[in-house]
Amino acid sequence: MGIPAPDRPLAGLVSAAAEALYARLLDAGWLPIGTGPGEIDPHAPATGELLEARLAYSPTVSGRGDRLMPVAHASALKLLLARQHTAIAEQHKRANAGWDLLDSVLSASIGSGDSSPPAEEPLVEIISSRESVAKLSWELYQSTRRELIGLTHGQFTTPVQQGTAVTPPAPALGRGVRFRMIYDSQFGAGNAGAHLMEESVASGEEARIRAELPLKMLHVDDRVALVAFTTTGVDGSLLIRAPRLLAALRSWFELLWDDAGTTAVGPDTAHPLSAAQRKVLRLLGTGLSDEAIARASNTSVRTVRRHISSILELLGVNSRFAAGAAAAKRGWI
Repeated sequence: MGIPAPDRPLAGLVSAAAEALYARLLDAGWLPIGTGPGEIDPHAPATGELLEARLAYSPTVSGRGDRLMPVAHASALKLLLARQHTAIAEQHKRANAGWDLLDSVLSASIGSGDSSPPAEEPLVEIISSRESVAKLSWELYQSTRRELIGLTHGQFTTPVQQGTAVTPPAPALGRGVRFRMIYDSQFGAGNAGAHLMEESVASGEEARIRAELPLKMLHVDDRVALVAFTTTGVDGSLLIRAPRLLAALRSWFELLWDDAGTTAVGPDTAHPLSAAQRKVLRLLGTGLSDEAIARASNTSVRTVRRHISSILELLGVNSRFAAGAAAAKRGWI
């Protein structure tokens, strides 16, 4: 095995610009932060990449974070290799899901004994029977091979009862199937709804909550979606197989999922941060001063300090050091 060249200290696991910057830092020990000659621009993409990957940090010196220092070479490689292995594991999981799906399709085709092409299913189908909608909902949960995403709100023909609502099946979760659900606040307001959310999250579902949702939806493996066109959903839904509609619904879901008005559900996320606050918290953990954080986040020092004050309040701490420790414990950074 060859030894990495001196100009590739991170073995190409980051961008060339970030690797070159890390090599400079490693050679110098530290470099000043700023926009002048020989200084490290905090706005540069390479700087952001190193900070994001925790390969460099800015220690507080005399109350100011005025320099950028690299983590130890071995530590940097360990961090990058761990990230690379995680990405490879995710790719492997997706590939296995694809092979499983292909195997099931081929098995069904061979088992039918019919070599003729299957009858084409309608791209959009109206499901008006309450029993059919309920049955389809259950079947979609059971048939998920890769990922189920969904929206649900607190309006039902009858109140939610514990033990009657559909939750992610354990066998699917055991195979690595991902379940993501967004609930509205009305759903979580009732005891049964709150219990269902807690039970689903405990079993492995990723859940978030919004103040309001316009409809209910189940979207499975980017191949089919069940979308309510009535308030409760059970009295009328659309079964959608049209690829473009499915893509549009997924894009809409992802926008809702990442929106600042959507907050995570779980024991360690009772006080989630906005996207701007998360960025400030991440930069705060590197030891940057308020001024440097303002420059890095393209905002004012006053706004940065307001965000820091809110972060300390949400975490229930009174110092920046304690905020970093509390945020790490909760998984916010």
